[in-house]
Amino acid sequence: MAKHWYYIFILLIAFSALSTPLLASNTSQIEQIAEFNDINIYFAQNNLRVTGGEGLKLQIFNVTGILVVTENIDSTDKRFSLDLPRGCYIVKVGKLVKKISVK
Repeated sequence: MAKHWYYIFILLIAFSALSTPLLASNTSQIEQIAEFNDINIYFAQNNLRVTGGEGLKLQIFNVTGILVVTENIDSTDKRFSLDLPRGCYIVKVGKLVKKISVK
């Protein structure tokens, strides 16, 4: 149980420290939301694109810290179609952690 709170604490710190606006007002545009050691994350219209993350794991958590998506990234340019309810989520690829908003 203590381990669960540790992960929530880490996610909340990452959420507050690294939060940035994620969607442009025009949702047809794709906006780069993170870059970390050649790993890039792009999000628009429920589509998530990860470049430079081959061999890493994609994890998406809701704001309460519950893991809702986990996928292996098997190419240098991987795209995921997300079927998530509206809300804010934490995306983790390797050591990179960023927030996305699903509208």
